[in-house]
Amino acid sequence: MTRTRRQVHGLVVSGGGAHAAYGVGVMKALFDGESPGTNFVPLVPSVLTGTSGGAINLAILLSQIGVGPRDAVRRLEQLWVQLLSSASPGCGNGVYRIRGNPFRYINPCLLDTPWLPFTELSGDVAFFARRWFEMAVNFALSSGDLERRLLDLFDLGQLVSAEPIIQNISRMINLEAVRRSRTIFKVVTTNWLTGELFLFGNADLTDDMGYQILLASAAIPGFFPPHDLRGVPFVDGGLVMNVPLMPAIDAGADVLHVTYFDADAIEMPLRKQLNTYATFDRARVIDWATRMDEDIKTAQWINQGLDLFERVSRGEELPANELKPFVAVIAKIHERRREGRPYRKLTIHRYHPRQDPLGALGILDFSRDQIQRLIARGFEETVTHDCHANHCVLPDSHTPLQAPIQRPSQSSQLRRSTSWSPTKSTSSSSAQAWPASRSQGNSSSSQTREF
Repeated sequence: MTRTRRQVHGLVVSGGGAHAAYGVGVMKALFDGESPGTNFVPLVPSVLTGTSGGAINLAILLSQIGVGPRDAVRRLEQLWVQLLSSASPGCGNGVYRIRGNPFRYINPCLLDTPWLPFTELSGDVAFFARRWFEMAVNFALSSGDLERRLLDLFDLGQLVSAEPIIQNISRMINLEAVRRSRTIFKVVTTNWLTGELFLFGNADLTDDMGYQILLASAAIPGFFPPHDLRGVPFVDGGLVMNVPLMPAIDAGADVLHVTYFDADAIEMPLRKQLNTYATFDRARVIDWATRMDEDIKTAQWINQGLDLFERVSRGEELPANELKPFVAVIAKIHERRREGRPYRKLTIHRYHPRQDPLGALGILDFSRDQIQRLIARGFEETVTHDCHANHCVLPDSHTPLQAPIQRPSQSSQLRRSTSWSPTKSTSSSSAQAWPASRSQGNSSSSQTREF
């Protein structure tokens, strides 16, 4: 009798700053069993991959010792509302602070800590003095065109302090719990020197570097500074892979729940008079959507290639129009089977706003009302999840097979830097064994199972 391998569920969460609150609502619906995307069964994922704010969200979930996903996501929601969001515009949020903001010094919400604004002000004055001195020295000693030297003086990032999230991340995340979790966890970052994607796993989140890795994954260039990891600067993983779908597939997941925070470009009204902000916002959405579509097409290629492989194995003769695509995929399928990591047919559910929720600048809006609206919206749109409207990938859907997509950077993206000495390999071959034996439960016991 043939033994059927159980499905391995993965949760993929993109970056997006404040938009990541939408993902909290999505996870609430999935973990509560309120979504048709899980057949109304509470989701218990075996693989988690995240970029930027999505990675921090997932690390918070894994930090909840002794509780199941339902209780963990409620704790996550509580942290977003009470710790990360701002109760009023002048009170500040738990993620970043604008240096030298005069309105902060007169805001009544700081009456309980009247000394805090002045402590921050003294620190800001010292920071600006040091920073401007360094810039003046660099300007005087540098050579080249005057225009380039003047541009080097322009740095909006110096107005932003990451102190709030640096202080709060250790309050929200238990690194030991993340390391000990049986759930595979991948954090996506970008090597700021080489531009390559870099993956970190559970065991890499050590006490001395774990928080720096998570902060690096969310370090938006030009807004937050890079984070140094053993002499190498790392920044936001969203630069090269905002939606880490392929790492989840490589880790062994075959039923994937993918959460990202941009609407389809076609849903964003095209203004007759485009300003610079609207132009760059639309360009960003198109760029990220293009990358996402490439990964989706790769997943479709895997499904369709396996279908052709099964037909040939049964002795069927392929029509002439299917022979060329079959030749293009058979070598890769055979290679994976030989490595002991055979491809499996994939199911991909996509959860994202049906319309642009905040726009590009919305990633900085951590006001409490907005955060609560995003959480509610993520929940509502996941409860009413429509696979047809969201363009899900289903293993039994058939479309003409095309050659696999090969991006020049893809082969190098899913590897580690050769100078790194990790404590745990990122290859799926060493991480597949445990989740492959775990299934999406159909009983109520899955609601209380721990991560």
